[in-house]
Amino acid sequence: MKLTQSGIIELAEGAEVILVTDGITGDRAPDLLHESDIQKVLTESSSAQAAAENLVQAARKIDDRTATVFRR
Repeated sequence: MKLTQSGIIELAEGAEVILVTDGITGDRAPDLLHESDIQKVLTESSSAQAAAENLVQAARKIDDRTATVFRR
């Protein structure tokens, strides 16, 4: 999975788009949520709504935790 800051892409069937604030990814140790952590949350979530909620719960920062997940 490649994390992208911005751009326009065409989504293939089964694709996901994840929009998060730095409250989810963290901006310095020990708050960093690594790509593998994000992938695990997405894989284990049954829906886009659940994935967004689970990303918020998995975040290590206390503030500014916002996540939106789109699944096609």
